[in-house]
Amino acid sequence: MSMDKLTLVGLILSLAVALLLPGEVLEARDIELLDMAQDQFDDFARDVGLAVSYAPADPARTRGIIGFDVGADVTFAQLESDDYMDKGFDGSAPGTLPLPRLRAAKGLPFGIDVSASYSADPGGNTQLLGASLKYGLTFGPFGRPMMPDMAVRASGTQLLGVSDLDLLTYGVDLSVSQEVGVPIPFTPSITPYAGVGIVQIEADPDDISLDGNDDLIDDYSSSEMKYFVGSEFSLPLLPSVVAEAEFSEIERYTLRANIGF
Repeated sequence: MSMDKLTLVGLILSLAVALLLPGEVLEARDIELLDMAQDQFDDFARDVGLAVSYAPADPARTRGIIGFDVGADVTFAQLESDDYMDKGFDGSAPGTLPLPRLRAAKGLPFGIDVSASYSADPGGNTQLLGASLKYGLTFGPFGRPMMPDMAVRASGTQLLGVSDLDLLTYGVDLSVSQEVGVPIPFTPSITPYAGVGIVQIEADPDDISLDGNDDLIDDYSSSEMKYFVGSEFSLPLLPSVVAEAEFSEIERYTLRANIGF
């Protein structure tokens, strides 16, 4: 998909989210770095890296070779109220960073799922490209998953739209889920899940000066642990809904609506 099409998709998604979110959440929040100390940039890069890293919003169950779904979600990242965060958002940081996202996932043979996503902050310059590869550890030899489901996922995100910061995150997580419901066609079901993962954050500031002198801020690199819990709610002939909470140095909450085929 070309960048022009990505921008158009982002504008459409941003407009839809703008109609749903309260005005105070949509205040301008461009990522624009001011001069800061090295430790301030390190803290900022860590928190923003976790905020924009890949949000699973998906049980461990794999989709199977004919499975395909598309959906939209929004992640709310809770940012610290601190001087280092203000200096990363041109002097005034938001308390909550909403990231609406379009996502598509496809099942492949041997218990593998692939997914891709595009995200844009409706009140700022943050855009994200994301991708993941999930492998079902309990996928059975005859194409039917065994119970409970367990999966390992590799994922990554690339920050776009910010002129003075290159930010890449990638990571791996392990999750487990169990569908709860009556095993009868066309009946509702709930699939709770939980997982743990590691996020690698690589941040490269573009010629940002250290506070108080002419030296430049160094690149930042770190690995951070995260934990997440969530649940998928499915009703016959209706989109499924996923709610997820994630905990690390910051907290994130994701709500996703999904249509599967």
